[in-house]
Amino acid sequence: MSTTLNDRPQRPRASRATGNVTLADVAKLAGVSAITVSRVVNRPDMVTAETFAQVQQVIDRTGYVPNLLAGGLASKRTRLVAAIVPSITNVVFVETIQALTDRLWEAGYQVLLGLSGYPSQREDALLSAILSRRPDAIYLTGINHSPEARQRLLTAKVPIVGSWRARR
Repeated sequence: MSTTLNDRPQRPRASRATGNVTLADVAKLAGVSAITVSRVVNRPDMVTAETFAQVQQVIDRTGYVPNLLAGGLASKRTRLVAAIVPSITNVVFVETIQALTDRLWEAGYQVLLGLSGYPSQREDALLSAILSRRPDAIYLTGINHSPEARQRLLTAKVPIVGSWRARR
């Protein structure tokens, strides 16, 4: 918190729309531009160690969390890969998801895990919810998908990795 002339603590104002601390709030409190805060968050190699520490201190103090939806709109990338598996009770699925998560983390991606169960209606609803979040790719298990799901995947134009398919 910064102080005013009256030495009263001053909290950053929250965005009117969400109630969250904004990038502009962090910039103002850190005494830097909004683009500098963006660089600290997204490209820390582009700022000095001193600037990084100054901005990171404000981020830590305010609890600022970047709005990835806004960034995704600008870049058309979400850095999110959706993984849909029927269950996590099977060790094969658990090991696969862990390996996928570890590898994608190294590449700067997060994994959104969806458990579809085995009824196709549940997979269809889950797939719609995931596609509405515009993932950069989808990891999907099995070969038995409804015609609606197949059509959604084709029209979404999202890279899809399928696994556990029968070989011919």
